[in-house]
Amino acid sequence: MAATISHLSEKVGEDALGRSKMSHAPRVEGRLWLSEKYRDLLRMWLTMKLPYTVELVRTPEGRYIVHLTFDFGVVREPDFTKGCLALDTNPDGVALCNVSALG
Repeated sequence: MAATISHLSEKVGEDALGRSKMSHAPRVEGRLWLSEKYRDLLRMWLTMKLPYTVELVRTPEGRYIVHLTFDFGVVREPDFTKGCLALDTNPDGVALCNVSALG
């Protein structure tokens, strides 16, 4: 993983149009460990080119912890007035649950 810490860049002048010229921001490079259960989500999110936020936190020992935040948008409350149908897939089988509106 490589990340640029953009807020640490400094203004070094202005261009002909009066826009700020910034120095190169420092980069942090290293290996990123990600829990197995989140790897597919991250791959999918990056493939779809959806927005995400990365926060790098430096520990007192000099290591970095990465916080990834994904915006799933507004999630509607489910409507159970007609019941609910649920499907659960696992490596060793599939479970189907059909519940009426009365439970």
